[in-house]
Amino acid sequence: MYDRAGMGQSSFAKPQVRSLQQLSDEMAAVVKANGWQNLVLVPHSFGGLLARQYVSDHPEQVRGVLFADTVHESWYELMQQAMTKPGWQIMQKIIGWERDSHSHEDFVEAVHAAKSFKFPANLPITVLSRGLPMTNLGPAGMSQRDMDAFNTSWTLAQFQLSLLSSDSRHQKLFY
Repeated sequence: MYDRAGMGQSSFAKPQVRSLQQLSDEMAAVVKANGWQNLVLVPHSFGGLLARQYVSDHPEQVRGVLFADTVHESWYELMQQAMTKPGWQIMQKIIGWERDSHSHEDFVEAVHAAKSFKFPANLPITVLSRGLPMTNLGPAGMSQRDMDAFNTSWTLAQFQLSLLSSDSRHQKLFY
């Protein structure tokens, strides 16, 4: 199992913002060091962008992807268009906090990078989408309307993930 530095059970010796390409290169180094082959990637959230970058960089190593409620780049623009100005300002603060203080991942850079990914048209994929809406954005000051925009745009973006391959399945989960 691979955890991005600072996430899961891994440590982050020197926190710094890394590009999606840097993250993919880190993952490739872990794969090589462990001699892993015939990979089935199971990313969650932001990890979906990383998995797609990795597949773009190393398609011969990946046999399939199970996207577990992961980001698709369309979500960013869909969300921005659907939210009110105050809601979008809150979302930008959350994205900035992730980049600068929490995960040190640049979501905006990754979204733009994703537009150039090469993804094998017939790579087997499964998209598992959360079934219940995200509701914990209220304490950040987000209105119900903006939380609804967040969730609706997420659902639409999950559908976009399922269009990456001619060999895909999409399942909405309830938890």
